[in-house]
Amino acid sequence: MQSPSVGSSEAVIDGLLDLGELKVRGLSRVLYSSVKTVRDIYVSLARNIWRPEVNVTASGTLEIEGYRFSFYQVKPDVEGGRGRDDRGNFFWVRGGNGLEKVQLLPLVDILGRKIALLVLEFRGEEHPNPIFDKMYKGFRLAAFFKLKDVEAMAIELHRDKARIVFPRICSGEKTYASSIGVHKNCMVETASTNINIYVSNVWNHAMATWNTNPSLPLVKMAPKVTVGLFKRRGLPSSL
Repeated sequence: MQSPSVGSSEAVIDGLLDLGELKVRGLSRVLYSSVKTVRDIYVSLARNIWRPEVNVTASGTLEIEGYRFSFYQVKPDVEGGRGRDDRGNFFWVRGGNGLEKVQLLPLVDILGRKIALLVLEFRGEEHPNPIFDKMYKGFRLAAFFKLKDVEAMAIELHRDKARIVFPRICSGEKTYASSIGVHKNCMVETASTNINIYVSNVWNHAMATWNTNPSLPLVKMAPKVTVGLFKRRGLPSSL
């Protein structure tokens, strides 16, 4: 596990993620134009737009070019409850913060390296301490004008391996009820075609491909999946 290096394809994607997330939040048309400009330059170098084969199973697994992505969320974040996480941190939450939508943004296929962004939208974000949560929600309304939480990750698919990049939203080994939200960078490489994403390792939806809360029950999420921020022929708008 390592952070994206400067100059790598992961670092390029990292920059796109910053812009893409703000577009999803609906803050700026100028920002959308910036994303499109950068993407057009990237495509002009690659000379190959990626049009992936995508499917969503009845259980909510997202299939992309033979890779299967499943999204798991700790049950208290979805349904509420109180208790302690695997590091003994106490939580008391109302829930209702489930993963609602996943947006697949295909970018390019560079010599067999198929690169895309996954933007994840949650119904909300809840601090494990009810008192702090009220203050936190006030901050989110003032800063973002909404309570929904939007996070993003990048994927790079090869024939024999996949890379998943979590820019500033990797949980590391932190657990669900950590007092402060976690914003680590990490990159995971795997040869497995079955990839689990644990999207609420920490309450602020810091995530990873490993589960940091094995004692807490999990819910397999079945979010709505849409494909493509950039309109072009041959791709469905939703699945």
